Amino acid sequence: MADITAETIRQFIASVAPDLDLNALGDDTSFDDIELDSIDFFNLLLEVQTYCEIEIPDNDLDQCNSVEKIIAYCASQ
Repeated sequence: MADITAETIRQFIASVAPDLDLNALGDDTSFDDIELDSIDFFNLLLEVQTYCEIEIPDNDLDQCNSVEKIIAYCASQ
């Protein structure tokens, strides 16, 4: 499994939602607060799963709603 960084997650967000202002995205900012829609969130998690070679089940999605939570979740797998 590859270690994921905040910068990598921001790159994934930029690729799935290029219109979002990443300057407003702190590591602890909820994706709801920056209006990342559900399709973009799904695509982001697909990128994360592929990169980290993990699977994120639906019941764990609430544990992945910010950059720092994705990093923590991936580290725990």
